[in-house]
Amino acid sequence: MKNFKWDKKYLHWGITAFLVIMGSMLFLWILMRLSAVKALLMSLLRVLAPFIIGFVIAYILKDVCEFFRRCFMRLMKRAKNGKRALAASRILAVTATQVLVIGLVTGLLVLILPQIYYSVVHLVENSQTYYKAVSDWISRLLDGDEFMQETAQRWADTISRHLTEYLTTSLLPRLTDIITSITGGVYSIFKGLFNMIVGDIISIYLLYNREMFSAQSKKILYSLARPQRANRILDEMSFVNRALGSYVVGNLIDALIIGAANYIFLLCTRVPYAALTSIVMAVFNLIPIFGPVIGAVPCAFLILLESPSKALVFIIFTLVSQQLDANVLKPRIHSSRSGISGFWIMFAILFFGGLFGLWGMLLGVPLLTVIYDALRRLNTKSLKSKGLPTDTEEYKNIYRIDPVSNSPVYEVSPEGPEDGGGDTPE
Repeated sequence: MKNFKWDKKYLHWGITAFLVIMGSMLFLWILMRLSAVKALLMSLLRVLAPFIIGFVIAYILKDVCEFFRRCFMRLMKRAKNGKRALAASRILAVTATQVLVIGLVTGLLVLILPQIYYSVVHLVENSQTYYKAVSDWISRLLDGDEFMQETAQRWADTISRHLTEYLTTSLLPRLTDIITSITGGVYSIFKGLFNMIVGDIISIYLLYNREMFSAQSKKILYSLARPQRANRILDEMSFVNRALGSYVVGNLIDALIIGAANYIFLLCTRVPYAALTSIVMAVFNLIPIFGPVIGAVPCAFLILLESPSKALVFIIFTLVSQQLDANVLKPRIHSSRSGISGFWIMFAILFFGGLFGLWGMLLGVPLLTVIYDALRRLNTKSLKSKGLPTDTEEYKNIYRIDPVSNSPVYEVSPEGPEDGGGDTPE
């Protein structure tokens, strides 16, 4: 028997095979216990909710905090002790950021909450009036058509009968369950407030120590990976940060501007439900393309029940404001465009929205932007390694790639058709 010669490549192959087998077994185990894994992940998310909230708050406020830090550093540029000046500027920046955010939130709540309360009360008090108005409108619409009137009346009787049965046979026996649900809802509200408060405290710690956390992350990355690969990972993370940060923060600013503009205009024109409508429009404006339409339809219908002329004013203002927002405001707010077409934006909203609901609709576009850029870079790198063109426009005139010379064959040559036309398709 020949002597076995040890080689490190056998160790690498063994480790790779072991990891592949373990990964396959883990994937199979997850598929077999998908519901249990989902419940475990939900429990983990509930436990980590304050940290997730704190990270999100810190991520949104990091640019504001950095702006304040630079301002305070300029004021303290003559300080003798640089370290103390840096620490003081961080403390002051975090404090100023928190004061600004708390002041804005408190001001909005003080101004808007009474208006929302009045709108909801007014809507409840006039619900019967609105119901009668709709009924009269249907009666006028179906006037002269006895069959449709009988059908509508039969539907109304059926709905009324089912509602009465539900109230008497289902709702009253389940009163205990409803009270328990209300108690659970109150608990959820307090739990949410607790998570928000703890999350804000965590965001303060993250904002103050963000340079240290960044340095620690780089230290761990360079200890685990080779410098070339670590640099590539840092470049990708930098792009993700720019794409996601620009999109999220830009959309929040855009939504605040749209909501404020709606509120001021509707208040000046005495359109009913100004505060409620403005909040709905601001929230749905975070969703690209479909958001403003989804938010405007129920708002217009609600105003229509109160005043058709005011509803027309709201619709005209919404159309004008959305055109200005799409063509003027958003291009100025976002420092860079996503780089993907409108078709893929709609795909991202529908696909990620179908998977993750509202959060998927809100974050689908930046996620697809990151995926699109990663695929674009891989494609460009592969084409360059083969010596092929990387410009998409050039492929519009390419008929095929010659396998011998590895050069493109054009349908219509940029220099003009060649003699004989051998390189053009028949």
